Amino acid sequence: MKPIVSYLAIGFFYEVHFKEDQMTKKLSLLLVTLVALTQTLFADELRPITADTPRFNQSIESEANPLAQLDHVIKASEELSQQQKQLKELLTEYVRMQNEYIHNQQDREMLFRLVKVAYKAQTLIEETHLSHAFPPEFLKELSLFSQVGAKRGLPRPS
Repeated sequence: MKPIVSYLAIGFFYEVHFKEDQMTKKLSLLLVTLVALTQTLFADELRPITADTPRFNQSIESEANPLAQLDHVIKASEELSQQQKQLKELLTEYVRMQNEYIHNQQDREMLFRLVKVAYKAQTLIEETHLSHAFPPEFLKELSLFSQVGAKRGLPRPS
């Protein structure tokens, strides 16, 4: 018998054999149902670990040597720092190009480059999971430009 069926049977038995007021009956049934659904809500049964599941490969050397583990953390931090510096450069370029475009709105080449930089910046923000660090209005603005940049067949200005 599946666990959910047994939990529901226990709930039914509880309601039939113990006479209580309606609210208590409903609460007890709700509690039993929640307990029964708890297993279903966890992803272990839905996505079991298989041979194809990517695993964290930690070498035996790094387990035995805390310095090797620290080197790994430092390397990951340096990579993240490089991505953040690249994002800063992209956003600096985006703001500069945006100001130039405001003064010359007829320049389609500038608009095309602005869209391209906005697309790269939004992609990097998503890759580095830094969307929480920016105001929602700015992210919407980037998204607007990025949607244009993401479309295929974007005509190049002449």
